[in-house]
Amino acid sequence: MERSIEIVGGVPQIVYKAPLDGNVSQDLADIEMSRIFDRLIIGPSPYPLVMYQAFVAALNEIEVPEASKRVFVSDIPIRA
Repeated sequence: MERSIEIVGGVPQIVYKAPLDGNVSQDLADIEMSRIFDRLIIGPSPYPLVMYQAFVAALNEIEVPEASKRVFVSDIPIRA
């Protein structure tokens, strides 16, 4: 995983990026994200539907079975 500090909504945050393709690095050659992925929870977010669609599309590209059933939108409300 790649670690970086990014500004999200004006707030510096540590972000970890996991490659979704085993061809990214030789270290990951034996790991297939499509086999180890269990589920993804989105939220809280002001745009959960758009995020849901984007993540399902990305997971479908790497052939995660039943991707649309593995992505969930949290019902936790956004707090200001």
